[in-house]
Formats: sequence, structure tokens, C-alpha cells
Amino acid sequence: MDRECQLLWDAWTPAKPWATTQALPYFVEVARDQLDEIEGAEELSSVVHEWIDLIAVAINALRFYHGMTPGKIEAALELRIRTRYQGQTDQIRRKYAAHGGDVADERGDAGGDVAVGEEG
Repeated sequence: MDRECQLLWDAWTPAKPWATTQALPYFVEVARDQLDEIEGAEELSSVVHEWIDLIAVAINALRFYHGMTPGKIEAALELRIRTRYQGQTDQIRRKYAAHGGDVADERGDAGGDVAVGEEG
């Protein structure tokens, strides 16, 4: 996945002069907009594209607002995986159970093929 992350990083490099002037609320609002797009998407390919857009918003917030580099983001991700996720997924699921996390009927076919070359 390193190649894909670098491609994402490079794609957003031209936005740096503008993006570094944005306050944190800007990135929060864009993330909320992406969540609205996810909720409104009807095709799996659109859902996948919108989630990827949300990941891009998060990476750009870390990069442009918080000044992180790819190496720092990778190190933070690895630390978070080791200290939060590994061996703790049941505990995390229980923490968020009140949000309806055990409801699976709205998901659709997660095993289906996604046309990644199509706009969504």
C-alpha cells in the first residue's frame, strides 16, 4: 500500500499553498460532507470512492493542518494499531455498540467487485 499512499500524497501536493492556510474546522466540515456522500451513495463503487475521499481528507488534515510527514503518519498508524486495535477489537466494538454497530442489514455486498476506474 505504500505506493498508493505516495500517489495520494503526490496528487494533493499542488494544493499545499492553499491547504496550509485552512483552519481545522475546514477539514472537519469536509469530512462531514464526505460522510453525507457515503450515506447517500447507492452503488458500492460510489461508497468505496467516498470512503477513499474521506481517508484523503484525514491524511490532508494531518499533512496540511498538523504538519505531519508520510513517515510520521506511518509511525503513528503503526503505534495506534499496536496500542489500540491489536487484541482489542471486541472491546472497541462493545464501546460503540450503542451506535448500532451490530446492525448489518444496511451494508450490502462487501465481497463484490468494485469498478475502481469509474467515477463515484
